[in-house]
Amino acid sequence: MTFGEKLKKLRIEKQLSQEDLANQLGVSRQAISKWEQNIALPDTNNLILIAKIFKVSLDDLVNYNDELIINNNNNNNIINETDEKSQEEKDEKEYETFEKTPLFAILAAIIFISCFLVFILVGIYVTNGWNFSWIAILFIPILLSLVESIKRKKISAFLFPVLIVAIYCFIGMLYGLWHPYWFLFLFIPLFYIISEPIDKIIIAKKQKTK
Repeated sequence: MTFGEKLKKLRIEKQLSQEDLANQLGVSRQAISKWEQNIALPDTNNLILIAKIFKVSLDDLVNYNDELIINNNNNNNIINETDEKSQEEKDEKEYETFEKTPLFAILAAIIFISCFLVFILVGIYVTNGWNFSWIAILFIPILLSLVESIKRKKISAFLFPVLIVAIYCFIGMLYGLWHPYWFLFLFIPLFYIISEPIDKIIIAKKQKTK
């Protein structure tokens, strides 16, 4: 069964006219007609919307097979996962655009200069400062990831493992407390166990507000 045949079958089963479906998708009736005749195919966003309207998975919608599975929880889960990935990709692209703005360039410059100054000043004015002042350089990617985390509203984007390395090296080099402070590394998996579900909740809220 082709995509057009599946779309037509779903539309008729749901008792929708081509115009009704077109209005729900925000496209012309002619576009629906072309899709059903396999003259053209919808873009990714419209495919996702069609899957949501008819409660089918994207695989069932676009694969050329004989059966169409409708209204089951697995399909809904696939659609939700696809929505989450789509939203995450959109957020990532928006952040990539932000990275090209003057504001980001200013923030990055401030972070780099500040960390480099701490590196130099600690090395010069603190006894044996050169032994551990290099840790300040680690805060360049840490702080940049904090900017990304805040901008994208994604907690797991923060470079928490690098922060733990910086803290561990600082404590070890300054106070010689390499043991038992290795336990700090146990917080890394805990951070992702907590942050990733929170990120999914945030993405779900973004989808509902759109």
